[in-house]
Amino acid sequence: PSYMPPEQARDTDGTKTTAASDLYAFACTAFELLTGRPVFEGADVYEVLRAHLGDPPPTISMLRPDLGMFDAAFARALAKSPEYRHESVLAFLDELDVAYKRETTSIPPRSARPRSRPSKADAIRVFMLETDEALARQLTRAADRALDVPALEIFTASSDLVAAFDRAPARIVILDEDASASPISSVVFALRQLPGGGDTQIIVLSRQWDGKPSGLSELGVRELPKPFNTHVVESVLRKAATSSLPPP
Repeated sequence: PSYMPPEQARDTDGTKTTAASDLYAFACTAFELLTGRPVFEGADVYEVLRAHLGDPPPTISMLRPDLGMFDAAFARALAKSPEYRHESVLAFLDELDVAYKRETTSIPPRSARPRSRPSKADAIRVFMLETDEALARQLTRAADRALDVPALEIFTASSDLVAAFDRAPARIVILDEDASASPISSVVFALRQLPGGGDTQIIVLSRQWDGKPSGLSELGVRELPKPFNTHVVESVLRKAATSSLPPP
């Protein structure tokens, strides 16, 4: 459903789905590859399909301002009516190529560090230690759904995360064990020693899950196994946000 064109959602007899439908699905895939999220999201399949049928798609620049030159090409490829789309996938790619070359400034090189994302002033502050950009995007989307767009900062080095926490504590900290060069317990201990660290909700994504005590629970840590289930992550984040609320 995340890649289904409107005409296919209405196609009860198999006569409305054409090559233009494949172009729409391809554009949906490209959109997600460039932004880290599908064109439309929803609570269930039907909500997603309703969005494909009637909602205008978001522009690339809403999520990636540096790729605003692609807005027009995606708007055409994601048109609700097939006749308004490009005549082929190649034509769509050609328009993207022309738009890219037309830019007077080059697109900034992709950073090795996943981007942090500012948010509204009263948003829940979340720190994340993650070196895998795909996992960082999954966790970011889970946090968005669970916490209503938190103020998220992503770090690829535990020392940077601890230093940032020392300057301004976060309400929730997510630590991927595979992203830490030092034992994850030492990172947790360092955070607990800082002002505000005792009240912070810490979630550790563990590379191994054999049921044996890790000792992290004694430091007030919630452990989740990898590969993780995003629905479980969302549930844990909601509970962490409630648990970390300051007293009235």
